[in-house]
Order: sequence, then C-alpha cells, then structure tokens
Amino acid sequence: MELVTLEKLRVIGTKSFPERPEVCPYCGGEDIIGIEVLGAYDGTLLWECRKCERRLLRFARKITLRHLDKTKDLYFDFDGPEEYYA
Repeated sequence: MELVTLEKLRVIGTKSFPERPEVCPYCGGEDIIGIEVLGAYDGTLLWECRKCERRLLRFARKITLRHLDKTKDLYFDFDGPEEYYA
C-alpha cells in the first residue's frame, strides 16, 4: 500500500491548531471545517478552510504522521457489501 503523506493531503505549514481556528491564517476565511481520516484517528485530524481550501494541522506534524501511518495497510470498499450478497 502507498503511504499517505502530508504533502499528498495538501497540508501547508508546520503550525498546529489544537482547536478549530476562528479564521484561516492564510486568507482570513471564517468557514473552517474538520477533516477526519478513516482509520487514522477517531475525530478531526486536520482543519480545512472552505474559502482557500488550505489544510491545517490539528496536531504536530510528527503526531499527525503517526496517525496517518495507521492507514497504510487498510483497504476500504466504498461500493458496499451489496455486490457480495447479490
């Protein structure tokens, strides 16, 4: 399986924001959403500004990468189990 990196997730910068930022530090946008990564962490792992689409760290880079590393051997079938029971 291919390793997920912060660059592939388009995370910019090294500053972490443990709480959801009120405004985006890049564009000043106020619509910040939490991004969850299945299998990596139970809850928000990254923040994303809906205005400029930049992604921000919630945790330090090292901790975020440790969480993402949990997904390297996972496979998700988003087509659902219907095809197996038809």
